[in-house]
Amino acid sequence: MTPSTTTAPAGRKKKKRVGRRIILTLVILVLLGGAAFGVYWLFFRETPKVAMTDKTTFGALDRAIEGSGTTVPAETLAITAASRAEIKEVYVKAGDYVEEGQLLYTQDDSEIDEKIADYEEEIETYEDEITEYENSIVEQQNNITDYNEKIADYYTEIAEVNEARQNLTIRADFAGKITKLNAEVGKNVNSGTTLAVLTDESTMTLTQYFSYAYADQVKVGMAAKISVSGQMLTLDGTVSAVSWVERITDEGMKCFAVTVKLANPGVLQSGESAACYLITDDGTRLYPALDGVLEWRATENITAGASGELTAIKVADYDQVAAGQVLFVIDATTYDTQLENLQKQIENCQKQITQAEKQITNYEKKIESTKEKIETTRESIAETEESRADFAMRSEISGKVMYCTVEAGDTPNTMMSIITIYNMDTMTISVNFDELDVDYISEGTKVTITRTSAERNTYYEGTITYLSPEATSSNGVATFAATIEIDSKGELSSGVSVSYSISLGDSEEGVLAPISALKSHEDQYYLYVKADERPANAVDLVDPETEVPEGFYAVPVEVGNANAQYIRILSGVEKDVEVFTRYRQQAPSGGSSTSDKQGDDEMSFEDMFGSGAMPSFGGQSGGMPSFGGSSGGASKTPSMPSGGGQSGGGRGSRG
Repeated sequence: MTPSTTTAPAGRKKKKRVGRRIILTLVILVLLGGAAFGVYWLFFRETPKVAMTDKTTFGALDRAIEGSGTTVPAETLAITAASRAEIKEVYVKAGDYVEEGQLLYTQDDSEIDEKIADYEEEIETYEDEITEYENSIVEQQNNITDYNEKIADYYTEIAEVNEARQNLTIRADFAGKITKLNAEVGKNVNSGTTLAVLTDESTMTLTQYFSYAYADQVKVGMAAKISVSGQMLTLDGTVSAVSWVERITDEGMKCFAVTVKLANPGVLQSGESAACYLITDDGTRLYPALDGVLEWRATENITAGASGELTAIKVADYDQVAAGQVLFVIDATTYDTQLENLQKQIENCQKQITQAEKQITNYEKKIESTKEKIETTRESIAETEESRADFAMRSEISGKVMYCTVEAGDTPNTMMSIITIYNMDTMTISVNFDELDVDYISEGTKVTITRTSAERNTYYEGTITYLSPEATSSNGVATFAATIEIDSKGELSSGVSVSYSISLGDSEEGVLAPISALKSHEDQYYLYVKADERPANAVDLVDPETEVPEGFYAVPVEVGNANAQYIRILSGVEKDVEVFTRYRQQAPSGGSSTSDKQGDDEMSFEDMFGSGAMPSFGGQSGGMPSFGGSSGGASKTPSMPSGGGQSGGGRGSRG
């Protein structure tokens, strides 16, 4: 059996499917439309903006750098005892007011005398050392004198040796004949030993005596005739010398000597008898009173001029030699050795002199050094004597005795102050100025000081007496340490908290505009002014960074100095004018209020002028002051100074 199947009509099925598709499409379109509307609502719908405004005003820019500090005396004196010596008297107590130079206490100063006595003993010791050094110098100077004398003697010996060395070669003094040779090569001879005899036999002399009756007729050079009877010779001669001696003959005749020179014909011998007469210019013959004998003209014993070994003999007996001819030679070795030894002795003496001079220089340096020690010791005596004043201590300042911890009879601790004095006529506070404020202050700047109490405020005049040239940075903030001196006239105590104020504002009044209203466009400043009619000086800006609200007009202005809230308007706008400051988004109807913070169209101060400091306006000197957020700003309390880090120039402890 075949089951039957029921089939729906084709037309119904098709209609059902088409209907479902239409519904799905409508749903999708509805969803897409809602999404698009939401996107448009969120991102493209224009939100109304509200223009915020303020007004220009008229007045002065007042600004001050303010802060506080704790007072300390500008001048303090902390006295430490100079010694542990016993305190003899104390003349002050805590709370007393003392004048500069007033005696505070006295101490036993006997140790000063002991120190000075020790120093004087040192000086005596140094003076004794100087005397020893001076004696040593004299000794060395005497040694130098002795060495110089020895050197002079050695040079004399050298001269003698050199002279003797010149005599090692023996020469003939004149031409003649060698006789009586007494020398042998290799033998040692002594200086002065006769080695031979040299005789000039070519010329003979005859000396005879004539009566003084012929004195006026006899002269050198006149002719003479010599007769040698033993050889039957008559020879010519010449008067070579006249000696005015007085020889008395046996008959009592006084005679003078006449020497006649004649040539030896080769046969005459010394000692032969001879007679002569003299011939005057007119031919007259003059005969002697006494006859004489012939002699050689020159004869000489040749001697050794030096001692030593005879190394050469250049002649033999009866040799005829010429004048200057070498006859004998003596060895020079001994003399060369003597010269070397003498030179060594001289060099040794010179070394000794150099050493002595060095010793003298060394002693002189020691003397100078010791004199310096004496001078230093004398200075120590003077300083020690000056320190006696510390045993009768006087105050170096006028002020109030804050502490006095000693009494008569005490032995003080030299490591601790025993008396402290404050001069509270002038007080100081140590502060730190922000780096943005230091351009407005300097050493000498006047400061207003305020002491606040329950009943009233007391004001004092202060002065900046110190401003550090270098900043100290901490947590990204740079500050400059400073000291303010307060003329308190003794009314302020140490450790009192006071406030200070330095006025930086000028007193000149003028038109002021809110800082937030100032706009910048193409290197020009503007205020957007609200007016029913277009002002005469209004301009049209091309693509300004901040849109000009409806009913407002861009008016160029010239600006001057400023503080944290206002800037001075030098020209362009008058007072009591409504000006645009910024935009604020309007809250949607029925919704919650939006934040008062700046919206997307809002222009901040940094947007107008950049993230850096504001530029100088209108040629005002000093540049733009800091605007809040830092110490020293208008109505701001500057950062606290370091707690009393500066001493304000007070005195340190004595010691």
